[in-house]
Amino acid sequence: MQPLNEPQLVEVMGRVRHIWEVAQGVTSRLPEGFEGMLAQGWTTRLGSRSPRIVIREFVGVLDRLHDYPEFDPFVEYSFDLPAEAFSSEERGDGVWEPLPEDVF
Repeated sequence: MQPLNEPQLVEVMGRVRHIWEVAQGVTSRLPEGFEGMLAQGWTTRLGSRSPRIVIREFVGVLDRLHDYPEFDPFVEYSFDLPAEAFSSEERGDGVWEPLPEDVF
């Protein structure tokens, strides 16, 4: 996939959310503004890179919201993924560094 910037990621997540809702036959409980927060966090972390990680993480959040009524993504979502979750292209040259816990 081509690299996407923050507004493009938000747009893609809106489309993915719609597809997820149609496929599941339910309306997502995703809190207002979460797509923007996720896009901002990942573009801050990765820059404009492949959206694969963001889309995978976003679908995971939608699934957790569906399966666990008490799940609050603003509180419980973590941007901390192991380095092996990223392709070498997504890590980039010197871009991949674990974030301090207090960033998000």
